[in-house]
Amino acid sequence: MIGGSGEDAIETAMAFVRLLSRGTKHTAGSWEEGLCQLAGFIQDAARDPPVAALSRLGETGRRDANWWVRADLVHKRADRDQLVLLGRAAAASDPQFSDEVARRVRPLVEEEGLIFEVATPNRWYIGAKDDPQLRTYPPSEAMGQPLNEFLPKGKGRQLWQRLMTEIQMVMHQVLQESDNAMVQQRGPNSVWFWGVGVLPQGPSSIWDDVAADDPLALGLGRLMAASTRPMPRNFDDWQAGAAGNRRLLVLPMLEAAAEPLAEQAPPAQFASIVDDWLTPLAHWLSRGGAARASIHIGGGLLFDCKPGDRWRVWRSAAIKHVLARPQ
Repeated sequence: MIGGSGEDAIETAMAFVRLLSRGTKHTAGSWEEGLCQLAGFIQDAARDPPVAALSRLGETGRRDANWWVRADLVHKRADRDQLVLLGRAAAASDPQFSDEVARRVRPLVEEEGLIFEVATPNRWYIGAKDDPQLRTYPPSEAMGQPLNEFLPKGKGRQLWQRLMTEIQMVMHQVLQESDNAMVQQRGPNSVWFWGVGVLPQGPSSIWDDVAADDPLALGLGRLMAASTRPMPRNFDDWQAGAAGNRRLLVLPMLEAAAEPLAEQAPPAQFASIVDDWLTPLAHWLSRGGAARASIHIGGGLLFDCKPGDRWRVWRSAAIKHVLARPQ
């Protein structure tokens, strides 16, 4: 157990990050875009990465030729004279609220000739037979920013901006009727459309095994016919269930710790992350790891590591540089 000492935990985490630095660092406007690039998609700069269609595949296994838009339920708040996106909403705390919102929104969407699917209490998919002609932004890019700069753009924007307004009105009505104080204060009060596209043709397979709770990562794995599974509890479970020697691992719990770690002041719960993941991962990478290990640690940071990378000692860099997030 390494996590008992705070200093030991920090040192082990830093050793892990230095090993990551010897691999190839991928950054993009969003981690979703970076993951699609790593998977081999040649992305048109004027188009969204097809996050919606891929996420839908990851969650439902469904494939078709429709265009799909992902609709994440979010919480917005007024800040002075502008609206700011605070994050994805905790709608799952009240399934009754989420179900009622979806029930009222469905006819609004279907009246426009669109397809409405509920994946989770916080996430829907809206399908169209034809190109929606829409350019959108991931919620991670808009977080904490004035929202007018991140609204859907393109020739089809009027329909989707109107739908957004109508859905917000429905949410407001249901919030007013709810007796759940937490939902009233922190529940969803808007929807975020993004990730427009059709399911792409499968790229050449670069992973045999994908371990993640993120639907996009799972969708990419399914598109490549890789083995896919939920995020394991720890490194030992990950190793025990791994299929093949080329792997994608998504570690979202490191996102909140990346910045404090760069300042050598990780949060208190970081010791358990070190024990469960970083200590064995550092040892595994130092021995060459798998034929390919793609490790996403949140915050738009994704590292692609191959066995020979461990000898690239000149690539070891300052922790702040390694963990610098894309701007």
